[in-house]
Amino acid sequence: MATPTALSVPPNTKTGPSKTSPNEPRPFERRREPRYPTNDPVEVCILEPRYERVSGTVLDISRSGVRVQVRTPVAKTVHLEIILASRAIIFGETRYCRRHGDAYHLGVSIDDVYFAQDLFALHIEPDLIGLYLDGTGLTALQAIQIRNHLVNCSACRENLAARVALSSL
Repeated sequence: MATPTALSVPPNTKTGPSKTSPNEPRPFERRREPRYPTNDPVEVCILEPRYERVSGTVLDISRSGVRVQVRTPVAKTVHLEIILASRAIIFGETRYCRRHGDAYHLGVSIDDVYFAQDLFALHIEPDLIGLYLDGTGLTALQAIQIRNHLVNCSACRENLAARVALSSL
């Protein structure tokens, strides 16, 4: 069982999705945590008031939350299971549901995450650490597992800190 844990983000780390090119600076972001844009298909199990399963897409993910697009509105404070291609299950609670065209965007607070297997049993590849710092190019599952791995692996944290230091030169 992997429990979401805090991960400090270096002060110069970019946060939030960008509508600019990857090399341009991002606009000011007021969020507390970086968001990683994704486009991962998921199954969303709405656990209350009755069990319902709907298809969705993870639009972005952060340390403590995920934004999912679905075709069905979901009330606030409803408990959900978000299944990522049978490789992980995110347990959470809806914080908001906003109409977006003919779909709905759900803001979900992450309570817990369970993995079918650990993708980073040894160390994180340098290319993936770069994508993690940049906040682009990762799947939701990769972003979650990198975050959890960094909490437990001092060598990868040091690699992350070194990359941050080089990027600020």
